[in-house]
Amino acid sequence: MCTKNIDLNMVSISPEIVIAIISSLVGGLFVAIANNLFTRRKTEAEAVKLRAEAEKIKAEAEKVKLESQKLAVEIEKLNSSVGEANYYTLSSANERVIYDGRKGIEGYDFKATSTSKVFHEIRNGTLIIRRPSNKGVYKIQACKYIYNIREKEYLPKNELLTGPRKLRISCEVKVTQGHHSLVFAITSIPKNQLLDRNEILIDQTEWTEVSLYFRFPSHYDCVLQIVDLPKSQPGSLQIRKLFLAERVE
Repeated sequence: MCTKNIDLNMVSISPEIVIAIISSLVGGLFVAIANNLFTRRKTEAEAVKLRAEAEKIKAEAEKVKLESQKLAVEIEKLNSSVGEANYYTLSSANERVIYDGRKGIEGYDFKATSTSKVFHEIRNGTLIIRRPSNKGVYKIQACKYIYNIREKEYLPKNELLTGPRKLRISCEVKVTQGHHSLVFAITSIPKNQLLDRNEILIDQTEWTEVSLYFRFPSHYDCVLQIVDLPKSQPGSLQIRKLFLAERVE
């Protein structure tokens, strides 16, 4: 048996083969590097996207939290209003009528306590506040109160009460256009100290019933003031069937 020895020095490799081998190696390395760079960039892009989505989720969670807090406040206000309404509508609740304009409001029942281009008038038993622009505060004051079967220009103090004085105001309101920001306030006389207030936004063009409740110390002579704020829009505000009563324990 013969064995042939191959002399490697006799083996020749063509340049084309060498170039092909080197090209294959370099091409594979380039592909590997390109794949690595592409994967890295893709991973970074996905990381950026995930961070953006996380920030968006965080912002939405904060928004939901704020909305929940606002809703809780509104529910608390609603519960308080319902509680007051139930408190006044119990069969055992007694009220002393202080002013009753349900059959019509008369001209001498109110007077203006400030001057501006806004003005009021009484027509067909309805109090009408006319505002040509959103400039100026307009304040009118009730000057008729029935107390102990006597008519007075203010509501006398009641120092016999052991707790706060409690008043209820109801009326019907509407606007001709836009909206009016209206404040019902109880103020002391003669110092005009604010004792309690309720602010409402009126934007309905149909008659809407409103009920408001007030609590304040009983040792003040006081009056009811109705204030049309300058953030109101031009137009007329109408009030009818105004009713003021005091809770009697």
